[in-house]
Amino acid sequence: MLYTLIDGIRIYMARKEDSADESRNSAVQRMLACMKEGAYKLAILYSKNAEDYLGYENCFIVDAEAILGIAYTDELTEKIGAYHPLCAEAGMYELMCRVVMETGNCAVLQAESWNKTCCDIYNIPTAELTFIYAYVVRLHMQELHRRNRMDKAFTGICNLLQEKGCLAGFQLDMNLLLTDATAYERIARWTAPFLILRGDDTCGGVLQRFADDLKRALVANGQAVIEIGRNEAGGETDYNRLQQKVYKGIVGFQTSALEIDYFRNLKGAKFQFWFDNPLNFEGILQELPEDYYVLCQDADHAEWIRKYYHTEHAIQFPPGGVDTLQLNEGKVEIQQGDDARPYDIVFMGRYFADEPEKLNPEQKMFYDYLLKHPNLNFVQAIQELLEQLADGKDQDIPGCMRRLKPACRAVIGHFRNKVVEVLLQSGIKVQVYGDAWERYEGAGIEYLEIHPEVSVEESLEELSKAKIGLNVMSWYKAGMTERVANIMLSGAVCVADETSCLREHTVNGEETVLYRLDQLGQLPDMVKRLLADDVCRVKIARNAYMKAKQEFAWEARARQLVSLAEERL
Repeated sequence: MLYTLIDGIRIYMARKEDSADESRNSAVQRMLACMKEGAYKLAILYSKNAEDYLGYENCFIVDAEAILGIAYTDELTEKIGAYHPLCAEAGMYELMCRVVMETGNCAVLQAESWNKTCCDIYNIPTAELTFIYAYVVRLHMQELHRRNRMDKAFTGICNLLQEKGCLAGFQLDMNLLLTDATAYERIARWTAPFLILRGDDTCGGVLQRFADDLKRALVANGQAVIEIGRNEAGGETDYNRLQQKVYKGIVGFQTSALEIDYFRNLKGAKFQFWFDNPLNFEGILQELPEDYYVLCQDADHAEWIRKYYHTEHAIQFPPGGVDTLQLNEGKVEIQQGDDARPYDIVFMGRYFADEPEKLNPEQKMFYDYLLKHPNLNFVQAIQELLEQLADGKDQDIPGCMRRLKPACRAVIGHFRNKVVEVLLQSGIKVQVYGDAWERYEGAGIEYLEIHPEVSVEESLEELSKAKIGLNVMSWYKAGMTERVANIMLSGAVCVADETSCLREHTVNGEETVLYRLDQLGQLPDMVKRLLADDVCRVKIARNAYMKAKQEFAWEARARQLVSLAEERL
């Protein structure tokens, strides 16, 4: 099977060893011309005599072995889904039926010169041929009944397969798919759509942007996607129809919708992105169904969920980044001069005060311990502190985390402000965003340049103006965030506090520049050396872009999600 994408047209052509490339290319051009001139959204190359036009009611009786090529507009991929990976050549017939259901029509081109260099009809293995016809009937059964065309389609297929001498095999496959719902649903999920729950606009629209970016990346990956928003409940979304579908995966971004029985009962694996510390949503983690995955930014968080909440499918799966450069990977040119990048260092994190005076004695003790041991994650710090207090019998870690939550937030704020302060103290200008930074009272305030709050889209634009993008983790000691990926994909150098994830997946000094919270005195010199060395900075930014484009962008995350979903099939 040969696949290509030309001018927004997806094309699948049969692979025949004895067919000439020139003849095949000529056939491709004929299909493209037909679609452009006739304003068709679908065309097939057919080696049998047929009408020039097919509608939904008669596409089912097409001979799958006679389809030599199929072309359709790429925009349809979002709805109709991918080529079925379980089908070889017969998959063009199955795909054609799905596209015709969406478009209502299909242009038919008679094979000409290419036909002379290959067989008129393919010899598709009988088992695959009978299966694909049975599967197509089962997949379209509801719509065919709705149009009162089920008998016509079924009779036509039976007559065709009777001529080929394989009607009995079709009847056996048909019986299996009708009686074994589990077998049918497993097969259907290979091309089934992903359902993305867009949710509300919390976190400044970040989660909605995640949903939109994942949708775009999945479609580019050849997947079908249905995206719904909470505000559509009484409007455009047909929830009864959604309930009747089978899904490759149902995806939520920290949304309570996946806790509602309606969505939990949908047929398909559930993938819930959770970004905060597990203690912030521990009530949700009890007795999750087997097909429910919790996707975490931090590997420690995933481990805690598996250990303390007995949720098997909790894995590290950070959100993706957005490629704001869209550069050719073979020719990465990143401008780093003052004209192209007027800001030395940009920090997109919001300001919030740590306010230790508001903590109770137990919380203040934990806060002070974290100040002295900033490389420990929260659970490690709790366990060490309990042992030192000779109170090891109290091993209710979730309970401790619940009580110490204010201290956790306070220490995050402390180090966020401290990182910025050590840079300002050394005379380095730092660009920050949001009125909350007006509350900053630390040293070097004259070097702090405060901008108005920006949208998600605007934050990406601001990063493209920076030589360095600063990141301070929200205590992710084994994690990665979209902010790191966005900085790397913007052409800036990512300067971030060290995590085991960044150590394992990036090369320090070549793709990222990592600092330690217990050695913040070294950070200003690290930044100054970068700002003074254009050659080094450009090299790191180029390497970072290449790495993030391949592994951290939403396109890469979409491929990973598809693989994860297909493991469930």
